[in-house]
Amino acid sequence: MVDRVGNVVVTAALRRELAGLAVRGSHCTTLATGMGRRCTIQQLEKAYNRHSFKTLISIGLAGGLTKAMELGDIVVATEIFGSTDRPSPAILAAIRHAAAHQHRVHYATAIPVNAMLWQVSQKRKVAAQHTLDEPAFIDMESGAIAEFCGQRRIPFAVIRCVSDRITDDLPMDFNKHVMDDGEVGIFNVARHVLRHPGCLPGLWALKQRTDQSLGLLWPFVRQTLRAIQREG
Repeated sequence: MVDRVGNVVVTAALRRELAGLAVRGSHCTTLATGMGRRCTIQQLEKAYNRHSFKTLISIGLAGGLTKAMELGDIVVATEIFGSTDRPSPAILAAIRHAAAHQHRVHYATAIPVNAMLWQVSQKRKVAAQHTLDEPAFIDMESGAIAEFCGQRRIPFAVIRCVSDRITDDLPMDFNKHVMDDGEVGIFNVARHVLRHPGCLPGLWALKQRTDQSLGLLWPFVRQTLRAIQREG
């Protein structure tokens, strides 16, 4: 049994990852937690104390960790590495229904990391540490999502869209520009660009990739929420 959309909270690390999600006729709640475990747990606790939601869908961007994953591919976590708490089978069934006519959807292992892996060498090192029998992706929040929901027996799912592949470097180390609320400081990035203008083309290319990925993610999430509503 999956709770109706009115009892669902949709979370993402960054406000930008939720900006185009609006679901017509839906009363689901959205929550930007900030990046990383600390911010995610803090914001989820605050939100849950205000309104004890019954289902959680975590969305956002991720790094592909296997070569089969391409930019814009949807990845759905079937397990969270290092956690005994698994995504809800009922929600996964709704997702599979929503994805019935979609191409480039992977059911994968989420591998939580503590920081943005911005270099190919860092991603390859993580990949080498795991025996990847199925597709896998990296993100910074899935472990906290599983922990929080597992403790409260809240059904959850983790849906991401690949915005960088295992072969893609990011143009800069964004970890140095994350603020206390877990958002990337735009002014901090701007100052970095002024000092290092050579990174500007890479930043523009990254923006185009993330815009494209979010443009593919949001319709998929909307379809998932409709499937949950029908099956609720």
